[in-house]
Amino acid sequence: MAKILIVDDDPGVRDFVSLLLRRSGHDVLAASTGQQALEMTTSSLPDLIVSDIRMSEMDGWELFRRIRLQPGTATIPFIFLTSISAAPERVRGLRLGADDFISKPFHCDEMVARIDKCLDRQRRRDSDFPLAGIFGKVGHLSLIDIVQIMEMNRRSALITIRRGADVGKIYLREGALEGTSINGVFNPRRFYSILLWEDATFVISDLIDEVPADQRNALPVSELILQGAQNGDESQR
Repeated sequence: MAKILIVDDDPGVRDFVSLLLRRSGHDVLAASTGQQALEMTTSSLPDLIVSDIRMSEMDGWELFRRIRLQPGTATIPFIFLTSISAAPERVRGLRLGADDFISKPFHCDEMVARIDKCLDRQRRRDSDFPLAGIFGKVGHLSLIDIVQIMEMNRRSALITIRRGADVGKIYLREGALEGTSINGVFNPRRFYSILLWEDATFVISDLIDEVPADQRNALPVSELILQGAQNGDESQR
């Protein structure tokens, strides 16, 4: 059983989805506004959020942004439930990091299946597996997924990424970004660019204390990823 927060300003949709998920064995919270949803996440942290996009006062995009910017809620799976079916809107949501996009009207069995699949995927991410010694090719295993798992579980590690002659290093302490370097030059702004490297390999090892004091930070990983994605969207407009 999971705790799911439903956010929709249409009481009929909100009540129907709540009833559907309760009959599927889930614990359900319901909010009629984005602000109410934010308040609920602080008092009763949900395992997953399902939100409409078109809402008064605060729309689903703004709710999603605020959820992702709060360290305590940044990694909660987020599904958009909306009547907007245009492909650009779907792409926007998925590029920002939404976990799924369900259109209204929806098939009841399909909705429950997709929510359960999203929850199962999150449980696998939360598994407390040993990170040191993991290595691979970028693309086979997403660096973004790795750093978000480590943030959620407050893990510490050094991730070394090699692309040709370039060597990037990401230092994580208790899930937060402590430092980033490329070829020995430290700069936290290089974090997102390293995550986008292609044709690269990576290896995860125990964290070592080599970040200079004046370059040491404690930056939230999910916030940096979201800001990087937003900057990328703006540069393409």
